[in-house]
Amino acid sequence: MINTLWTFGDSFTYGNGCLPKNIYAIQYKKSDKDKIWPEIVSTELNFKLKNIGMGMFSNDKIIDSIIENYEYINKNDIVIIGKTFYHRFDIPNFENNKLITISPNPENLLSENYTK
Repeated sequence: MINTLWTFGDSFTYGNGCLPKNIYAIQYKKSDKDKIWPEIVSTELNFKLKNIGMGMFSNDKIIDSIIENYEYINKNDIVIIGKTFYHRFDIPNFENNKLITISPNPENLLSENYTK
């Protein structure tokens, strides 16, 4: 049985969060065909990859995604948990009974970014 590398985190883990001036984007990611770090690590380890990262995830949602997948993680699997910006947090949206991830924008206003 092949082991699995589980990665949890925000857009950097998911693969779309490398900011243009970020060292990863400058030195390594030259095109969309280039592998992201979870793919590189799983290939080097010869592990199957389960990338559970998602763009705009708060730390609350990262923890929720770990809990939702916990029962599927096997003894010899590897789990890597990436944290996101501390200022992302979830609030309830009572209209649709879901959580909204909000984060201060550059003007120090709160803006809705992601709902699940």
